[in-house]
Amino acid sequence: MGEIKTVLLDYEDNLIYNKLKEVIGKDSPYIDLLGPMICENEKAVNTFIKIAAGMDLPEIIPNGTLVSIDLDALAYNSTFSKEEILENNSDEDGFILCSIKRFNGYHRYTAYTVEFKGPNDEMVTANLSSKDMHKYVSI
Repeated sequence: MGEIKTVLLDYEDNLIYNKLKEVIGKDSPYIDLLGPMICENEKAVNTFIKIAAGMDLPEIIPNGTLVSIDLDALAYNSTFSKEEILENNSDEDGFILCSIKRFNGYHRYTAYTVEFKGPNDEMVTANLSSKDMHKYVSI
């Protein structure tokens, strides 16, 4: 697989609107609906431009898939300590075992919500970006 490069791209909203007109049709009412939704979200614009450039979207990991993730990659709100979470979910490599609860969308910075067992056997959720998912997850 090739090297992933990040570039800074200055664009104007009309770039997005022109591509939408090309894809949907210049007189479609969907342009007025979708254009502002895409343009107000940097992540959505980034994804839209990747599609326009012919790149494929990352594969969505199905709900219920068991994954192993570095706890430091998660954004979680918890009253439990890192040690308590690792004690209840850690594998032999020190990663936590959890499952994909839901895919939140390509436009979200926290594209996935995962679920794992808390210290009292209650289920705890945390968020993970799609970028981090492919960096930290082993399935």
